[in-house]
Amino acid sequence: MMQYLQFSLKKIDIYTRIFFIFLILYIVFQIFCFYKIQTVFPYGLPLEDAYHPSALNLLNHKIYGFDYQGKIIPTSGRPPLYSFLLACIYKLFGQERIIGIIFNNVLLILSILTIFLSLKKISSVAGLLAASIIIFDPIYLEQANILQSDIAFLFFTSLVIYFSIKFFSEDL
Repeated sequence: MMQYLQFSLKKIDIYTRIFFIFLILYIVFQIFCFYKIQTVFPYGLPLEDAYHPSALNLLNHKIYGFDYQGKIIPTSGRPPLYSFLLACIYKLFGQERIIGIIFNNVLLILSILTIFLSLKKISSVAGLLAASIIIFDPIYLEQANILQSDIAFLFFTSLVIYFSIKFFSEDL
């Protein structure tokens, strides 16, 4: 078993090794930040919160809207995809805001991994550089700890890029 592990590690290039070291350190730092934020702000960072109530209304009342004086008013002021996604996550794991924030943090890690893997098909250096930009930019960490759609859209965009590169590189 140990010989197989050593053999497989020798086949991994240096940029991939550096990326996984960065990713592991980033996950540890992300967990630390998540813990610190939750001790100060138990409901996430105190920024605009429109997706959580609309997701709860979708889940409980089957209406995409906001509660106004005890009545749910349908709205089209926000893109509904993230609210639908949150409603599905809440149905599976519970209707707590913390569940959505954990989901955002997981999507951020998956986005970084997807971006690295997609650009690694072009060049390992490009994959490491693109993933490092996201890892070292603190705005992504902030956005992962509030219930906003930015991280989900980053994830879906990175998936589209990954499958596009995969499709077109097989075609060439």
